[in-house]
Amino acid sequence: MNTPSRAEPDPGLEDLLGFIRDARGFDFTGYKRSTLGRRIRKRMIDAGIPD
Repeated sequence: MNTPSRAEPDPGLEDLLGFIRDARGFDFTGYKRSTLGRRIRKRMIDAGIPD
């Protein structure tokens, strides 16, 4: 069985993080992508944003 050691980068998440960095100056380079994605999805659900 061939399982990747790391998850593939999510282009949508990377685009969002780039936008936040450029627009607001927040750099999330040192953060785990899985954690950021999970937290963003939770906030989207809480706000009723489906996509």
